Amino acid sequence: YRRVRAKFKVSEDQVDSLPDQEKIEKFKFKYRNDTDEELETLINDKRFVTEAQIAAKELLTERNKDAQQLTTRASLGA
Repeated sequence: YRRVRAKFKVSEDQVDSLPDQEKIEKFKFKYRNDTDEELETLINDKRFVTEAQIAAKELLTERNKDAQQLTTRASLGA
C-alpha cells in the first residue's frame, strides 16, 4: 500500500507548477479572435506563459474540430 501511495503522492511544488484552468479560460477569451497564424506564433514563442500557450492550442483544436464537422456535413449533403 505504501509503495502505491508513494507513486501517486504529489508534492506542493508539483501542484504549484500545474497550469491554472481559470487563466487558460481567460486567455482563450482574449485570443478568441486571433487568426490561426497568430495562435501558432503564440504557441511557439517561449516568452508567453504556459497557460497562454495551452489556450492557443485548445482554440486551434476546437477550430479544427469545427472545420472538420462542417466538411463532414457538407460531404454528406452533397
